[in-house]
Amino acid sequence: MRRSNFAIIFLDKTDKDDKLKTRIIQHTLRTMKLADKILKKELADRQIVITSLLLHDLGKTLTESRHDLVSYDISKIFLEYTKIEESRQKRILDCILYHSAKNIKSLDLTMEQKVVMDADILDEIGMLTIVKQCLKFHRNKDINEIIKQLEDNLHKIEKEFNHVQTKYGRELYAQKKNKLKELIELLRLEAGMFKIK
Repeated sequence: MRRSNFAIIFLDKTDKDDKLKTRIIQHTLRTMKLADKILKKELADRQIVITSLLLHDLGKTLTESRHDLVSYDISKIFLEYTKIEESRQKRILDCILYHSAKNIKSLDLTMEQKVVMDADILDEIGMLTIVKQCLKFHRNKDINEIIKQLEDNLHKIEKEFNHVQTKYGRELYAQKKNKLKELIELLRLEAGMFKIK
């Protein structure tokens, strides 16, 4: 069974609602695309990275709390049935286990772990994710409340910078952060709210 088929079949068999499953699949696909961008600039094993990303959030179908541990357990069972050699399975599982571990020093991570972590963070701070959050929490709300939510997201994003591990990941991070700043300024201008410094 191909790795991508396993992930989709696993998601399909869980009891979680279809919206959650769709969000996990969409997030996974976006992280894989982001990883491909990073892999063009950073040397890491693509198979390890992409397989890790494909499996990294399966645990969210069962729990939000420490989903990384649950994803690790699910993936370990699956990987035992593949033809992937054991040493590579361990590298994949380590990427899954540490993809959310923002308290680990960069020196302690492999390049594959750094790329997986960066792709996950970069999707979390992406425009699509931020806009979806605003729409979810601010239906029929005033534009000023939406701008405030975007500003709160910008502050959260700024705190995430220290967790981005690769050089190119930091470049992509800076681009995303600057685009969000531009969006906020455009919304402020069009809404008639001018930032006073």
